[in-house]
Amino acid sequence: MAVLAGPLPYALGASFGAVLHLLLFRFGEWDLAGPGLIFYFTSLNALVTGVLLFLGEAGSLQQAFLLATALVSSIVAGIFTSMVVYRVFFHRLRRFPGPFMAQFTNFYATYLSVKRAHLYEEIQALHAKYGDIVRVGMCSPPTRTLLGGMLNRGARTN
Repeated sequence: MAVLAGPLPYALGASFGAVLHLLLFRFGEWDLAGPGLIFYFTSLNALVTGVLLFLGEAGSLQQAFLLATALVSSIVAGIFTSMVVYRVFFHRLRRFPGPFMAQFTNFYATYLSVKRAHLYEEIQALHAKYGDIVRVGMCSPPTRTLLGGMLNRGARTN
């Protein structure tokens, strides 16, 4: 139990989470990977629980599980903290005006569409408040128009 005493293992876990965000989660589309990520982090929790029991760092299964959950939670907290800092200060869309919560998550646009089921009215109100360009989520710039011409170049219709 001496190895896990103090804040150092949890600080290392949070640092590892930040590195995971910067080197892995910052690239690509992770929107549909949620169930898989939950499975991987749950498996990691079970693995760490087993390792703690094997090494004798915990006296019981419950204590090992709680320690493992704290370690894995520190990794997840590091990922989310890094995401928030990156999106507010370093993301390429940070200069576009918009609601404060739209800087962190795409759930803001989802909230607007569910609120009254009239997303276009909500977007018009945001344009009236913020101007011609409004940030309503963490979307990347659209690539469909760039790729559409190249992909459909060979197909012609009369």
